[in-house]
Amino acid sequence: RGLSRRGLLLCLGVAVLWRAVLVAAPPLLSNDINRYVWEGRVQVHGGNPYRWSDRPESPRWLPLRDAVYEGLNHKDYTAVYPPLFVLATRGVVAVDDSFTAMKAFLVGCELATLGVLALLLRRRRLPPERLLVLAWSPLALVEIAGSGHNDAFGLMWMALALLALLHDLERVGRHALLLDLGGDFGLELVAGLPGDGGGGGQREEAGDQQGLAHVRSPRRDWVPASINRSA
Repeated sequence: RGLSRRGLLLCLGVAVLWRAVLVAAPPLLSNDINRYVWEGRVQVHGGNPYRWSDRPESPRWLPLRDAVYEGLNHKDYTAVYPPLFVLATRGVVAVDDSFTAMKAFLVGCELATLGVLALLLRRRRLPPERLLVLAWSPLALVEIAGSGHNDAFGLMWMALALLALLHDLERVGRHALLLDLGGDFGLELVAGLPGDGGGGGQREEAGDQQGLAHVRSPRRDWVPASINRSA
């Protein structure tokens, strides 16, 4: 029969408590969060993390150097994360320039993902206790709440895109994926859009026939079912 409503709420409460404890702790497994905080800080002070002259080791940012800077990897690199996430780091740092604030923001994204997944499960009439696959995942706990990785930001937008697709909002789902918001996921939508190079007309025609044609990730390619309806 699965968990009772009270049992599920208790399990989810424990999951939130675990995350609260880890958010308050120093980053566990990597220093990626240093980059998030640093790039947010550079934006708050009028810089552009994508600009070569605003890379971390630029003399312009000598006054900002502290433990966050010392923990950065690849100080000679400009920003590599997608623009929306970089803008989000600016908002976080504008409120509180700290690892704790950045981790709290990312855990908030993860909790928002759980909320969206709850709606998806309800609409599909699937057991709500499946939320615990993510909520009680040791990997998610350590990587997001513990280490402050930005995967949660990408998961949130992916879940929202799936919700939009489930509501038969093809345009919304297509655009949510097209923005490539997925942090380290590097999602790339190749929809039914005109191409830039040769054979653009053929690609456009194929796109008209297939609608959402192809989503590519760094790890594998997959082709979802067409969402285009025939007349």
